[in-house]
Amino acid sequence: SVGSDVASGFNIPFVTGVLQRTASASWGLGIILVGAGFWIGGVLPLLPLVYFFGAVISWLVVGLEALIAVPIWVLTHFFPAREPSLIGASRQGYLLLFGLLARPILIIMGLVVSLLLMFAAFAILNSMFFSVFALMIPLDAGPVTSAITSVAAIVVYGIAATIVVSNSCALISEL
Repeated sequence: SVGSDVASGFNIPFVTGVLQRTASASWGLGIILVGAGFWIGGVLPLLPLVYFFGAVISWLVVGLEALIAVPIWVLTHFFPAREPSLIGASRQGYLLLFGLLARPILIIMGLVVSLLLMFAAFAILNSMFFSVFALMIPLDAGPVTSAITSVAAIVVYGIAATIVVSNSCALISEL
């Protein structure tokens, strides 16, 4: 292990034990930090693309449904309406066509609004967490306490950033 390689030049059992424990704790802390960094820097920036791609795929599925449903819906126009309204029983067909035509514009508008909302939300989130980080990490608490507090703050920031991104990206498919 790392601690035994460093301590091999000392041959002092106490120093070897302390370095081994420190190295194993550092590995655990490092794995948490790498995971948080991967999530915050690698996954979160791609979530708007995933939501956008999902909205496009769902629009394509509706388009395929329309390929089958529209000819049947057109056939209903050849029969007189049994209801006293102008549209009659064809209302669902008109809504399907309107949704099929309006949805691409709404998806793109949802993406733009989502990115603008994320920009504003992250400005607020970053200013709040800058203050929180400054208050949470004491300078005189020692290296272990500062390291654990820093990792906890980074994990909480990652959770808050995930909430901001997922709620903002929900606009892509909801508009």
